[in-house]
Amino acid sequence: MGADDIAGYFPRSRRVLYRMGMSDAETFCAVAHELAHATQRDTPTTDPYRHAKQELRADKWAADLLIDIESYEAAEHLVGCHPGALAKELDVTVEMIHTWRAIHSRISLR
Repeated sequence: MGADDIAGYFPRSRRVLYRMGMSDAETFCAVAHELAHATQRDTPTTDPYRHAKQELRADKWAADLLIDIESYEAAEHLVGCHPGALAKELDVTVEMIHTWRAIHSRISLR
């Protein structure tokens, strides 16, 4: 793991490591993202296209793991459609809200 990395999946040892001191939401999202790499058997690559594809797939997998439609709708009903409020209510990062919305664009956002 590099100094700037918050988490990483290491295929040779089949381990996910994450940086201590993150919020619960950051930890949940980072670990879910890295578990996606593990389940997809991603390997490190220097190919920018392949890397971007792996990262996008991991982001989507993590978003669907951490946010279900019923929870999202309930949170939106409770706190409105602001991404920060939704992230706090669902205990995920704002980035995860944006990723989930991109996947599930059929959701009404008032």
